[in-house]
Amino acid sequence: MPDIYDTNNMSHSERYSAYVNQVKIHKRPNVWDAISDYLSRTCPRQGWLAVCKICHGDGSIECDLIVRVVDMDYKKLESIIQLYEPTICNPPASISDILQVKMHLAKNNHQVSLLDLYPVFNSKSPRRNERISVAIENIRFFLLYIHRGWDEEDQDDFPLNLLKLRLQLYYDMKDKVPEEVSEKFFSFLTEYQETHNRYTELNMSLRVSDSETELDEMEVCQIVEHHNLLQTLKQPLQMWENPMLRATFCNASKSKKENCHGLSSLWTGEKVTYIVTSRLSLRLIQSLDPEIRLKHYETPGGALLDCHHGDDILLYPGTYPGDGFSDLTESVVIQGISDNPGDCVIKSGKCGDVFVDTSSDHVTIKNVTFLPDNKVSSHILCVRRGHLTLENCILDCNGGRGIYMKEWTQLTLKNCTIKNSKTWGMEVYETSTVIMDGCCVTECGNQSKGGAMLIKCVGKTSCKNTTSIVLRNCTMDHNDGYGLLLDKTHMEEDGGNRYQTPVKQKLSRQLTEASIVGIMATANDLLDLCEIIDLDNLVLKNNMATNVCVASCHKADDNNNESSLWGEYMRSITPMN
Repeated sequence: MPDIYDTNNMSHSERYSAYVNQVKIHKRPNVWDAISDYLSRTCPRQGWLAVCKICHGDGSIECDLIVRVVDMDYKKLESIIQLYEPTICNPPASISDILQVKMHLAKNNHQVSLLDLYPVFNSKSPRRNERISVAIENIRFFLLYIHRGWDEEDQDDFPLNLLKLRLQLYYDMKDKVPEEVSEKFFSFLTEYQETHNRYTELNMSLRVSDSETELDEMEVCQIVEHHNLLQTLKQPLQMWENPMLRATFCNASKSKKENCHGLSSLWTGEKVTYIVTSRLSLRLIQSLDPEIRLKHYETPGGALLDCHHGDDILLYPGTYPGDGFSDLTESVVIQGISDNPGDCVIKSGKCGDVFVDTSSDHVTIKNVTFLPDNKVSSHILCVRRGHLTLENCILDCNGGRGIYMKEWTQLTLKNCTIKNSKTWGMEVYETSTVIMDGCCVTECGNQSKGGAMLIKCVGKTSCKNTTSIVLRNCTMDHNDGYGLLLDKTHMEEDGGNRYQTPVKQKLSRQLTEASIVGIMATANDLLDLCEIIDLDNLVLKNNMATNVCVASCHKADDNNNESSLWGEYMRSITPMN
């Protein structure tokens, strides 16, 4: 058997250059016109020898024969051939087998697919035969690995971005992915192509049949069956074409092979974006950057277990268990992709007394609703260390307790709602920093106890130098308790110098301008409150006990003797361990 040209090892850049500069596949309105024009320029109609791969219709004979090309149809990608004499066959065949092959060719008018021809090496005209071989290989490779049957459904031309995408897919599958992933992809692709070819043949036979005759029900059923199978095979192939999903499949394969959860043990510092959804599809991630590294989990717990500093976790609409939120130790961004926080709901799962417990440098959570069940007896959220940012979130305490901040922590809330706490919506200890913008604390407290926000000072000096609370455009209303309560009952007496009427008037004016009414406190206590709280358009109204209160162990003024009552009440509150 003569030698044939080896064209299997063409590089990514060689193939891309051939399709752009020679086939010019992107410059013709129809991809088949570009192919036909390219072949007419590179492949003579006749006069060259090739190895033809013959497969008998029933599969009983498969062999390679030397043939001579006598004519070509560039549009149909077909050639008319003659067997070379003397007959050269590989593997060697019997006389009866050769006769069957000849009968098979005669039945098909000696027409074979151009893609089944492999030009042989010719020392007299090596360049011509090499050019023919490369041209046929370019078209063969394009139809096998680049072109898809559904391309014509979307558009007639073939854009360069699609060419780049599928070339990269082929070379990734060939060189960069686990073997089992590669085998699975090529198996799907082969099955799709065979099904599409059969589907096309059935459609053609149906079109050329006599329109007046009754349709063959069996053929119609076969067409419908093949169409459904094509749609089934199409989805995984489209998902493989997406680089992010391709990386996800590879990561999943590696995880199974290494028998570990994710690739956390192999973490190299590269940022990862985790996709959390019960069912992953190409449509869900089309808007994401195709260059990012992607991993998929069905619940947030797996992503929280696998994530590292700097990673992003994207939560798609749905209701998820809260496993993993009770131990947030990595500085990550957790974001619901919908702007409506009600679309992404986290319900308490296998968590401790605290539903969401953070102790990292900076965690950010956006567009999420947290809804604990009655098994969570303590706080919906605790900031134990570091900084937590919540944006556009709903914390529905569901009859439990609200937010609790340990000393020297920071909490930023923007456009958030805290509701349905049986005690306080927020409990803030001195030395903490709270920034709230556009937030609402409502329906907190029980039987005039608790309320929207408790600020607890337990040191020997005023907390004004270490505690900072900023409230902008916030509302604290309809709480079955207090609006703001500054608890100084655990502070030691510091002399308690009273401020005179001008100071009291100034403080009252500042609070009034902030829309605060129902003040119950001494002027000295109000000054402490104003020095730690930055007020800007804060609205407190319709709170059952009062809107602002300062509980103090100072001796009360005659006209403010209620303060001692709050001190007595506050001593009954047990802080969280």
